[in-house]
Amino acid sequence: NDTSVESDLCFRSPTDIDPPLALAWNNLGLALLDQANHAEAEQPYRSITDIYPQDAGAWSNLGVAFDEQYKHAEAEQAYRSITDINPKDTGAWNNLGVALANQGKYGEAEQAFRSINDIDQQDVVDWNNRGIALEEQNKHVHGRTGSPKCTEIRTQKDRSRKHLTRYLER
Repeated sequence: NDTSVESDLCFRSPTDIDPPLALAWNNLGLALLDQANHAEAEQPYRSITDIYPQDAGAWSNLGVAFDEQYKHAEAEQAYRSITDINPKDTGAWNNLGVALANQGKYGEAEQAFRSINDIDQQDVVDWNNRGIALEEQNKHVHGRTGSPKCTEIRTQKDRSRKHLTRYLER
């Protein structure tokens, strides 16, 4: 599409003019991800992480680029970089857990999901993913603990939502 070519040019020009400008690299990477050019999107995010290794957003987008190409080991490393930068980033722990599970590393995936639970016990996705990881390890007795807790949290949220709706209707 013509606008995609033009937007690529617009996003590439600043990277030539001012190579350390992370915003330009990020915008180029996002444009490439949006166009499903996942392999090509790696380069802009690698440029950012080389210049600014503490940029968790760049590591996250690099992980996405890897995931979309089924490069789960590389995605694992990108997501581990985020958890090193910010150990309380539940999204990074979730993405790490998924990348590990995609490699068949279910025990490590379960630990990544457990890290989310240490941060936020109300994270429904964590309970569900942790249950799946445990079941995949043939730990059916423990794996089932994820699903009931997930259902319990959802039920509490639904009740809260109903109470809020009733209150607002007054």
